[in-house]
Amino acid sequence: MAQVLIDVDVNVNKKLVQSRLDPRRAGGHKADMIYLKPCFLFSVLAALVFCSAASAQEPTGETPRQILVEQIFPRAQPAPARPKLAEPETAALLLKESNIATAKPDNIAGKEQAATAPESPPTLLPFYVSAAEYLEARGTKAAPTLILDYDITSFNLDDETKTKSQSAQLVLAADYAVFSKDGVSKIYDFKLNRLLILSRIDTGSDRAEGLQKFDNISLYAKVYRDLNLVNTVTKGGEIRHIPIGGEKQIDAFWIESAKSWAAAPQAGLDITERPDGLKIGRKQEIILDVEFATKAYGTKKFRDSFLAFAHHELPLHPAILQAVYPYDRPVKSLHILSYSPEALTGYKQIWTLKKRANKRSAFPLPASAKSVVERKPLTPLAFLVNQAARGQALGGPPSLDELLLDYGQQKDQGDALAAWISGQKYAAYSGACQGSDAKPICAELDDIAQGRAASKSYQARPERGKTDIKNTLIWRGDSKKTDFTEAFNLANDSKTRARAVMLLRPYLNKPGTPSLILRTAAMARAGLKSQDAKRAGILDVNAETLLKRALAQDPYDPQNYLGLAQVLAARGAFEQSWDIYDALRAGIAGAPAVSQKINRVEDNLLKSAPGYFMIK
Repeated sequence: MAQVLIDVDVNVNKKLVQSRLDPRRAGGHKADMIYLKPCFLFSVLAALVFCSAASAQEPTGETPRQILVEQIFPRAQPAPARPKLAEPETAALLLKESNIATAKPDNIAGKEQAATAPESPPTLLPFYVSAAEYLEARGTKAAPTLILDYDITSFNLDDETKTKSQSAQLVLAADYAVFSKDGVSKIYDFKLNRLLILSRIDTGSDRAEGLQKFDNISLYAKVYRDLNLVNTVTKGGEIRHIPIGGEKQIDAFWIESAKSWAAAPQAGLDITERPDGLKIGRKQEIILDVEFATKAYGTKKFRDSFLAFAHHELPLHPAILQAVYPYDRPVKSLHILSYSPEALTGYKQIWTLKKRANKRSAFPLPASAKSVVERKPLTPLAFLVNQAARGQALGGPPSLDELLLDYGQQKDQGDALAAWISGQKYAAYSGACQGSDAKPICAELDDIAQGRAASKSYQARPERGKTDIKNTLIWRGDSKKTDFTEAFNLANDSKTRARAVMLLRPYLNKPGTPSLILRTAAMARAGLKSQDAKRAGILDVNAETLLKRALAQDPYDPQNYLGLAQVLAARGAFEQSWDIYDALRAGIAGAPAVSQKINRVEDNLLKSAPGYFMIK
């Protein structure tokens, strides 16, 4: 999980500052060949999707150095973790806005053609699907591939005795690329825009059988993270020298190279083109020397696949990739010089092609590979979301007609509190009280909360039936009624959120507290700065934990998913947040407005950062 290191000793910072930027991992997260005007990353639309309710985390007060340490230069890069029932700090991060929605990509095809954004994929395959389900949706027909085997040598320029050598394989296909080394294969599926990380299972009986596991991650989430990191650390391109401790700094160019995303226009590259290769210098040193093979790719699709792979895995600035793209032959040898906080004197990578082959191959996900919900230990939240998305949790989802009837029955019984909670559940499932076309039931729920309502018999289609007034609703347990309804209204105002949490706190650990109340307290707490929560005595109230409890209690309420996704994104857990959004869109009914918003965010990423995806 991405967490900012606050008040950390400079020496500790230096130890942690290794790198996605640092190419000693022989491939890093990259980004796209477009330039943004100095700006923040997130669009107004993205901010609405990811933090509309969880909107005001700690001023971050973070220096670029602190963000560098934890997010751009992690020491190791395991597969992003899935949601766990842990209790991290939950103050929601204020995601900043930018013009990503309106940014216009440069011509990444160089002299040949302009880049156009790929179309949105037709199928959504969330993290919980099995390998067999993934293959069935994607197709298993064999297609041409180009297999490139490389030897990769890497070393610090100030200590070439510590040279690391390893073998790697790159497979290029028309709509995917596979990069394999050290027993791990990253499958970049550009057809469905997913990243599959495939590795051996190393525990239990599955290990003895030689089975593999795979993590299934949204490629949009990875791209979103990469763009965010560059723009956050450089403040939208305004900061060109990033402090990393003491008097040491690193040029923002190398941060942008680590992600292949430029936050500001880049000048000062000395590019020398030759028929068989390319040499690029910067500040009187050669930072790239590449020789291409004599035999061409054979199809433009393989070249496009390599370009997308390079955006994700090679520490090359987008201006450099722009110069590489026109060559229609695979890399024969590649020398890359880069810098990072742990390689301030320079770090060198040398790729040498040892073998190439053409082969017709099926999509390289083994049908026997186990997804996150098929292997042990099983994450409870992942299991629950999987079951709910398949309609198998708690006996299946209730229908809107059932919820409406329950609301009417509670009113008939004269129990105002139960009626109000049932009505709010119907509103959450149906979206009836969202937008400008709110239904009459919404005003009625307000009347109930204010003690103005009388009981009405509600049928599944109330507009076609009669509504006979019976008895005045009675608030049983008046203090609970007052606390619940008052907190529900207070939670929507930034000035009264703390009061809302304080009112609900006595009920949060009591059995039977409705999912609605847990979610209300969670989102109110998520919108508070830690200093305000501490002042109110509610610093220990954990929004993420409450939302997971709300989800466990009602795994079909789309608002529980939306709230959890916002809180996860607000603390930087974009992969997990996207997992929840994917599950919501794929398997949970009742959230069309949410789906439209996240769909538009993804479309904007496709248009603004096409280099991360496949070019049409």
